[in-house]
Formats: sequence, structure tokens, C-alpha cells
Amino acid sequence: LGVALGFRQDALIALLVMTGTPSAVSSYIMAENMGNDGQLACGIVAVTTLLSAVTVISLLRKTRTIIL
Repeated sequence: LGVALGFRQDALIALLVMTGTPSAVSSYIMAENMGNDGQLACGIVAVTTLLSAVTVISLLRKTRTIIL
């Protein structure tokens, strides 16, 4: 989608990194302080952190072939 929108080189890599990063750890703290489900927020942060490592690396490898 980024390529279709005209993003190239550094802008495309920045877009991939920004959209592929995990949920913020502060969401857990905010959920706990507001009386919401802190365990759910904790799980979401953990899962998105693990998945982002895989997705960011694979997307950067694919992007590298598009940029070059």
C-alpha cells in the first residue's frame, strides 16, 4: 500500500517501522490506572512485541528488494 501511495526509499522504510511496531507499554499502565483490564493490555503488548519483530524484519527484507 505504501508503494502504491508513492512512498519510496527512506519514507517507505519509516512508514513500515512506524506501522509495524508494537503497542506501547504505557497502555498497560493506563489501563491499570483507569480500572480497566490490565492483564488484557499486558497480553496485547506482549503479543504485538513478538509479532512486530517478525513482521518488521520480513517487511524490511521485502522493501529492500523494492527499493533497490
